[in-house]
Amino acid sequence: MQDTITFKEVQKTPIWVYVVVSSPVAIISIVQQFSESIGIETFLYTAIVCLLLAVSLLLFRLDTVVSSQQFAYRLYPLQLKFRQVSVSDVKQIWIRRYRPIAEYGGWGIRFGRSGSAVNIKGDTGVQIIFKNGKKMLVGTSKPGPLKDALAVAGFTLSP
Repeated sequence: MQDTITFKEVQKTPIWVYVVVSSPVAIISIVQQFSESIGIETFLYTAIVCLLLAVSLLLFRLDTVVSSQQFAYRLYPLQLKFRQVSVSDVKQIWIRRYRPIAEYGGWGIRFGRSGSAVNIKGDTGVQIIFKNGKKMLVGTSKPGPLKDALAVAGFTLSP
């Protein structure tokens, strides 16, 4: 029997990250114009490293799916398979705002005082407390539709 998908979200790396990654090339280019202390080799190495970082960031995405049976997520390409969360594994679940840097040390696959997190941007996510006591937060840019889909899937959302 096919599992019916009631919610799907794909988050990609925000544009400001590309600006930060490409900044060293721009700075070295400007410095190179006014100084001969930076050779073409330094510029090329920096450009290649920044280009490789930017291209690798293009691959990153956070996939979130809610079906009639479960909630699943993955941070591709670091997690090739979806991590699945079933209703029977969950003690509490709710949508909340969080502080990515203060609580988890940033974005990506993170571990912090509040448990672990998988996020790619923003400050809203679904907080899960498992029956075994572990805590997990999965970021979302669509908190309303995700909350509705979780309720339809049989998850009892905490206030």
